[in-house]
Amino acid sequence: MSALSQAFSSKLLRGNYAEEKPLINFDYKGTEQEKRRLISMVNKIAAHSETGRAVLQKAADAGYSMSFEIQSGCYGFANPEDKRLVMNPMFRDGDLMNTIVHESRHAGQFLDGVETDFGRLNLKSEIIEFRAMEADACAMATLAVLEAERNGLKQRGLRSEASPAVRAVSYTHLRAHETRSNL
Repeated sequence: MSALSQAFSSKLLRGNYAEEKPLINFDYKGTEQEKRRLISMVNKIAAHSETGRAVLQKAADAGYSMSFEIQSGCYGFANPEDKRLVMNPMFRDGDLMNTIVHESRHAGQFLDGVETDFGRLNLKSEIIEFRAMEADACAMATLAVLEAERNGLKQRGLRSEASPAVRAVSYTHLRAHETRSNL
């Protein structure tokens, strides 16, 4: 962990995170403050979104770790080779909660057989596959955020990265799920 990465999760910038028992057992890495921050975000997702909890659980069950690392131009990434989910500590917790679900979904995609070797297909097929993976991860993250908001989660900065069209599809899915649950 770099000193800069630790600074962005420090008590000075983020406040004090209470020690919590993880609802999802990732291998959390970093300083105690960084681990508490990650666990806090994961617990909020898991407690407020059935979809989010399932996506996170699949990644954790596959042995993925979760940590922070300063990154240029992105919120986080999933690395299937060493089973790491890495978040950028420079962003607010609400922003990263969406990213945690998004990157965990990518971990699930890799587990389900999505190829990680770029260059095996022609350019057109590579672009189609990449966009499909991103659309799926965005839709799952959006659905988790909508569920969490609907279930009372109030988190500053919690937002969906998805376009209005993906939000509409996710919202329609959420409404259909609620209707089936009430039958």
